[in-house]
Amino acid sequence: MKISKLSSLIFIFFFMLLSCQGKGMAKTGLQKTNAFAKKGCEINTTAEDSVIFKRMIHYASGSGLSISETVNRVAGFFLETPYVASTLEAGDHEQLVINLREMDCTTFVEYVAASVICLKTGNTRFSDFAEKLTKLRYRNGKIDGYSSRLHYFTEWLHNKGEKGFVNIISNQIGSKKLNVNVNFMSANPHHYKQLKSDSIIGKIKLVEREISSLNMNYISVSEIESNEKMIENGDIIAFVTNIKGLDVSHVGFAVKVKGRLHLLHASLKEGKIAVTKVPLSQYLLTNKKVDGIMVARIISNNL
Repeated sequence: MKISKLSSLIFIFFFMLLSCQGKGMAKTGLQKTNAFAKKGCEINTTAEDSVIFKRMIHYASGSGLSISETVNRVAGFFLETPYVASTLEAGDHEQLVINLREMDCTTFVEYVAASVICLKTGNTRFSDFAEKLTKLRYRNGKIDGYSSRLHYFTEWLHNKGEKGFVNIISNQIGSKKLNVNVNFMSANPHHYKQLKSDSIIGKIKLVEREISSLNMNYISVSEIESNEKMIENGDIIAFVTNIKGLDVSHVGFAVKVKGRLHLLHASLKEGKIAVTKVPLSQYLLTNKKVDGIMVARIISNNL
């Protein structure tokens, strides 16, 4: 099916500039293992990822640290890690991918969040990490095909908010209502190799319909600076986009630099995990595809 030039440009913009949801073909080098088959979870990873995880645990461990301090330590460990999109598309069927050698913005947030849970609960085996990551990445914490992955970040936030894992701060301090008809995936199945059948597309449509009905607030770009004091180190920041059919185009973590709010994120422009060189309010001023931000704070060790 042919698509219009405008649709093509929108998709290229979304994928090249703000690619965060793991779509397309993954790089080679991941090895399959059935180490978690007894738990009903096939994992796709390498020995190097396990080594990186152990190094991170050693680096980020510390007694008496708050959750936000632990978030910053873990996220800081991954600074300079290469940005690579689409690492989750690593096979013909849905499986748990763990790739700590390279990541995009969403996988970065998920890896940090899962690591924080491991550190705060004292369950620091690689198998514990895989278990927590599964609960973060998939609806109801269960891998049940491609549609079971939480592809849209507003659903990810809402799901974690309902479970008490995060407090969606922007719902309290944001003055703008999120009003979006989420349908990008079902409207563009030709961009997703997994959306081959009407049944899978149908499942995605049902999810999109539910997401479109969510009642959530966000902070407009013009209001970010005045709300900086309400946002803490380690808070999850999600960019609300006006690209048709999409809800969120980029995610990362809040970090204060000289008292100002910056973003620690997997940056396509930088090609690595980095901190924005200017405050977030300034960083977004020229980005016409972003209307504002949603903010969530990790408040619990449980999912």
